[in-house]
Amino acid sequence: MRKIKGRGTKVFIYDLPSSQLIFKYNSIQFLVDFAHLHRATINYYATTGEVLLGRFIISFEPISEKVNDYLMELHKFVDLLSSTRAQNNILAQPDRIPIFADNVLHPELSKEYASIADFSRAVKGDRGTISQYISGQRSGQLYRKQWKFTVLT
Repeated sequence: MRKIKGRGTKVFIYDLPSSQLIFKYNSIQFLVDFAHLHRATINYYATTGEVLLGRFIISFEPISEKVNDYLMELHKFVDLLSSTRAQNNILAQPDRIPIFADNVLHPELSKEYASIADFSRAVKGDRGTISQYISGQRSGQLYRKQWKFTVLT
């Protein structure tokens, strides 16, 4: 991966158990793209001072009371973040609705999708419209005259 010069707001992430700076970068967008943290999540935890996942402190300024000389590589930080999410049993998208999309014209295209968004990307469709078909607001109709949906539990 080539090194990207970040622009924007500096972000500092501290590990609560070790009281060390474990990751910093010059851009919130970098964390959004590579660590899969939502921008609103970063802003919320940085401004409120709450602890993310019971382990990480996010700040826009260096914290002088913490050790600031240790930094993790990006892939190690992402692995730590993922394992902490798994330990806390937190999904990246907890409200996603898994569905089975049945194509009545071409059954070979029928398959399970982890979320409505996954299906909408696959068929280049509108999530809101697909949600209406799933919720029954457009009952008795097939999406694009060929798709029938079943919510999986």
